[in-house]
Amino acid sequence: MVALKVAGGLRDRFEVPCEARLEAPDGGYALVDEAGFAYPAQASGGTLSFVLPLLRAGEVRELKLAEGLGGQAMRLEDAGSEVRVYRGRLLVARYRYSGARMPYVYPLNTP
Repeated sequence: MVALKVAGGLRDRFEVPCEARLEAPDGGYALVDEAGFAYPAQASGGTLSFVLPLLRAGEVRELKLAEGLGGQAMRLEDAGSEVRVYRGRLLVARYRYSGARMPYVYPLNTP
């Protein structure tokens, strides 16, 4: 099993985008920390990308790579006049393509 260590540095960090060089097949993964929390990750072209919601100053977090998204998979749902984008059960955004003067995306929610 692949393990990564992520260090917080000198200050608290919120919604931290992270990348790691990793030779893994392209696709969705989950990174699981010591407490058992899973964070979705995406591998593409030898790079694993993920976002940590909080990393405290001086904190070092060890994450283990697991296949699959642990219930956090992205999915699209066409409702007839809009496409809804979900991450797990969280509504991330809606793309309204009908019934409006021009298509638009709203709201853009992030965890």
